[in-house]
Amino acid sequence: MEIKHNFKRVNCLIITVFLFFVVGCASKISQTTTIQEVSGTQDYNKVSAVVQSDNADVKQQKDYQETVQNLLTQIKQKLSESNIFESIVEPTDKVRKISIIVNIQQLRVVSKSQRIMSGVLPGEAIMGGSIILKDSESQKVIGSIDFIEKSGISGGLFSDHTDNQIEIVSEKVVNLFKDKF
Repeated sequence: MEIKHNFKRVNCLIITVFLFFVVGCASKISQTTTIQEVSGTQDYNKVSAVVQSDNADVKQQKDYQETVQNLLTQIKQKLSESNIFESIVEPTDKVRKISIIVNIQQLRVVSKSQRIMSGVLPGEAIMGGSIILKDSESQKVIGSIDFIEKSGISGGLFSDHTDNQIEIVSEKVVNLFKDKF
């Protein structure tokens, strides 16, 4: 009789742990703080973008380079699709343009496969930093926001991963311009 009772307790414990693994508990966080209102962007027809970090801990993460490249690709793709600018140029091109600088200050990469295989165990995917818009000639800041994207683990197995955060941050970049046109 006692063995059956202990077996039920073990089953309940296993089910509870499994539900935590699949469901999770922390909420997703998405915050944007305007540091300087974006102004005067309609005077430009060219744009360039750079994604970087001046945080040594962020740069040392094993997936940093891939994340930076994926974010830059997404930003360029969304800017191209938006038709806001005539062209997207390289940062080194000597033409008048808006320079977009995405500076990543916080990063914890959680891949889609990590999330599927491990549920809540990899923790939150985090991407935070700033987006600065500058006039390429004068280096004057024409707009700036700070952002933080945390996946939370409330969705457990179905929580966000870094690819979703890349999508959200690239949309934030384009929306800086859309709100002004």
